[in-house]
Amino acid sequence: MKRRIISSILVVVMLVLSLVGCGYSYTKDDLSQYASFDKAAFDAALQKLVIEDGDFTTDEATRSLKVLDSIYEALVKEVDTKDTEAQIKEGMLDKNDLLYYCYYATYVKDGKTVVVYPSKMKVASAVSIKLGLSDLDDDVLTLIKDAVYAAIGEDGEVEIKDYVYSTTASGSVEKDDVVYVSYTSENASGTKTTYKLERVTVGDETNPVAKELLGGTEKNANPAKVGTALAEFTNGKEGEELVKYTNVKVDWIVDTEKEITTEPYKLDKELSVTDVVVGTSDKIAAETELTYHVYPIYYYEVEEFSAEAVIETLIESLSKDSLECLKDCEELIKTYADKVKAKDTAVTAFEKAEEALEKANTALTTAKTAAEKAAKEAGKTEQADIDAYVAEDAAVKTATTAVDEATKDLNEKKKPAKETAEADVTAAMNAIFKKVGADDEAAGKTKVEEEYKETVHDTLVEEYNAEIKNNLAKAIWDLMVENTKVTSYPEKGVDEVYDRMYDSHKYTFYTGTDSSTKESHYKANKGDFKAYFTKTMGASDYKAAKEELRKDAEEYVADFIVIYYVAEQYGLMYDKKEIKEYKNDEEGNYSYNEYYQGETNALAAYQFDKVLNHFLESETDEETKAVTYKKIAFTLEEATEDSSEKEDDDHSDHDHE
Repeated sequence: MKRRIISSILVVVMLVLSLVGCGYSYTKDDLSQYASFDKAAFDAALQKLVIEDGDFTTDEATRSLKVLDSIYEALVKEVDTKDTEAQIKEGMLDKNDLLYYCYYATYVKDGKTVVVYPSKMKVASAVSIKLGLSDLDDDVLTLIKDAVYAAIGEDGEVEIKDYVYSTTASGSVEKDDVVYVSYTSENASGTKTTYKLERVTVGDETNPVAKELLGGTEKNANPAKVGTALAEFTNGKEGEELVKYTNVKVDWIVDTEKEITTEPYKLDKELSVTDVVVGTSDKIAAETELTYHVYPIYYYEVEEFSAEAVIETLIESLSKDSLECLKDCEELIKTYADKVKAKDTAVTAFEKAEEALEKANTALTTAKTAAEKAAKEAGKTEQADIDAYVAEDAAVKTATTAVDEATKDLNEKKKPAKETAEADVTAAMNAIFKKVGADDEAAGKTKVEEEYKETVHDTLVEEYNAEIKNNLAKAIWDLMVENTKVTSYPEKGVDEVYDRMYDSHKYTFYTGTDSSTKESHYKANKGDFKAYFTKTMGASDYKAAKEELRKDAEEYVADFIVIYYVAEQYGLMYDKKEIKEYKNDEEGNYSYNEYYQGETNALAAYQFDKVLNHFLESETDEETKAVTYKKIAFTLEEATEDSSEKEDDDHSDHDHE
C-alpha cells in the first residue's frame, strides 16, 4: 500500500482541496512580505514543551495488565468472528467471556422516573462488552462490567439462561405482554411528539397506547400485531384535552428478560438524549444520576491465554518467523499445519455423518408411523401384532438399514478418524513445544507464552512512542502558528483557493442532496445558487457570503505561509533535486498524494514532513526502546480528569519509554 506523505497533523491544519495546476508558487514568492516569525521565541518554546502522557505508562504493573488486555482482545476478536452457532445462551458465564447485551437507562425528573431507550435495545443490535479487560476507558462500560460481575458472582456460578433476553418480531400481542412500541401523539394545539421503543405492558389501563393494543375501538377490534400500524385513535375524557395517536406500531414482544441494574451514574455535563437514544429530544442535566438496566443476550466463550492459544489462535499465519523461539521449528510447523488441515477435514466429515444419522433416524420414525397406521387399517389391534407388522414393513426395513449404516459410519469411521486427527494435532503442537524447550515440553510452553507477551509489549511500546511523537508534532505545529504572524496574503494564491472553494460549492449545489431530507440542493433552493450559497455560508446576503468565503480562503492560505516560511527560516525548503526524487519515487507516493490532494497540497505535505522530521529527529535505545529527541526537550504531563490534580512527572525532559 502506498504511503501518504501527508501526516495526521497536516490533515487537522489543512483542508484537502484539489488545487491541481495552481499558477501561484509559495517557493518562488518572498513570504517575508506576508508574515514575520519569532525564531528565538519558537526555539525557546521547543525546550519547554509539555504534552499529555500516552496510554502506555511507565508503571510496570499497569504495563503487564495492558499486555494481557491486548492479548485478551486478540482472543476476543478471533472468537467474535465466528458465526451465530458460536453464540452461547446457556451455561456458566465466565469473566473472560465476551458478553452481548441490550440496555436502557432511567433517571428521575420532577419526581417522576424518565425512561430513555437506545436503539441498541433491539436484540439484533445488541452491543458487546469484553468482561476480562482490567480497565475500561468508558465510565459507563466499567459500571456495566461491575454490575455483570456482581450478578454472575465471583466464580460465575449464575446460569446465563437465567438472565437471557429474547424477543419475538411477529405475531399478535396478549394481555400482560411486555412490548416495545413506537407512535406519534398530537395534542389539541397541534404539537406532535414521536416516541420510539417505548416499553409498555399490554392492557395497562393507565397507558392509552398499552390499553389500545388489545383493541380499544371498533377500528382496532383485534389485538395489535408486531410491525402492523394501528388505526388512528384519540384518548381523553369529556372536558379534558384530547390527544390523537397515529402510527402506533409494536416493534417487538419481549419473550423473556431478567435485568442487571447498575449503580447510579452521575453525569459530569449536560447530555443531549438525542445523541445517544431515540424517542425524545430532552436534555439530561449535569449531576443527574442515570441507572442502566442491562439485559444479557448471549456470550462467546473466550479461552484463557496459554501456549496452545498462541499457536492455535493468536498467530494468524504460523511460520518460523512468528516468534524468535520458533526459528528452528520450520519442519515441525509444516507438520502441524498439515495435521490441522487433516483435522478440519475429519471434523467436517464427522459433522456430515452426524447429520446423515439424524436424517436417517427421522426417515425411520416417519416409516414406522406410516407402518403403524397401515397396521391399524389392516385390522391389527394388539400391540404385538402391530409391532410385528411394522418390523416386516419394507420401508421400515430399508430405513432401519440406513440408520444402522449411518450409525456404523459415524461410530466406526468418522468419530475415530476425528479423534485420531485431533490427537495428531495435539502431538504435532507438543512436538513444537518440546523443540522450543530443548526436550522439555513444559519449558517450551512457558517460553512461547513469555515471548508472545514480549512481542505484544514491544508493539505497545511502539504504539506509545508513535502517540508521543504525534502529540509532539501537534504541539510543534501549534508553536509554529503561534510564533508566525501573518499580516497579509498573496492575492494570487487567495484568488486561486477562493475560486476552487466557490466552484466546489457550485458543484455541491448542482449534484448534492440534503443528508436529512434527501432532497437535492438544487430543488430545495428552487435553482437559486445564490440563495443556497448565502445560507450555506451563514451570511445575511450573497455579497456577505462571498466575503466570508474570501476569509476562509485567506485562513487556508495562512497555513501554507506558516509551513513554507518556517521552513525558509531554518533552511529546510526542498530543492529541485528533492522534488524530482519525490515525484519519481518508486513507491508512487507523489502520484498517490497528488491524485487525492492536488499538487499544491501534495508538495505542502512533503514540505511539512521535512520540517517536522527536522525537529523530531530522534534516537531509540534498542534495549529499552526509550526515545531521545535531539532538537527539542519536553515533559510528559500525567493525564487526569481534573487538571488541578496533575503532578510533576518523573520522566526526563529528553527521553521516554
